[in-house]
Amino acid sequence: FRIRLLGRCAVERDGQGVALASFGGRLARRLLRLLALQRGALVVKEQIADALWPGSPPADPAGNIEVLVSRIRRAMGDRALVRTGPGGYALADGDRCWVDAEAFLSAVQAGQAARTARPAERLASFRAALGIWRGEPLPEDTYADWAQAGRRLLSLAYLDALDGAATAALETAGAAPPAR
Repeated sequence: FRIRLLGRCAVERDGQGVALASFGGRLARRLLRLLALQRGALVVKEQIADALWPGSPPADPAGNIEVLVSRIRRAMGDRALVRTGPGGYALADGDRCWVDAEAFLSAVQAGQAARTARPAERLASFRAALGIWRGEPLPEDTYADWAQAGRRLLSLAYLDALDGAATAALETAGAAPPAR
């Protein structure tokens, strides 16, 4: 599976797009984005309820969340991708599911970690990150409180990738990087 959070949300299974309508509505898609942003970490039901129904939860938020998780599992065709944990859910980590935001941050970190490496190596890492970037992170959740920290982190990492790529490209070309 591939989940895109950079630019409009998209889900692919075996290279084919999964219609967002197959998730059964906007709340299930929002829950998928929440789980993908925190992939591998248990997101407790109270946090999910706050993200899905800020300020006005339904009478049975836990029951509604279970229905939404069931819709996500059905749309993805693999129940094991959304794990049930004590009091919450997690999107499975590992090789079975790729999240673009996670891959992007990993490539940016690789470029930053290679500060003492040859400029061509740094440039390759930053270019890999920029190749993953498809636009504003989580645009469907621009004003959602739960998404703000992730959106900020990804946006700042994008600026770091642009700066790092430009600096490494100048160094590769033999030009001195701009003074800071």
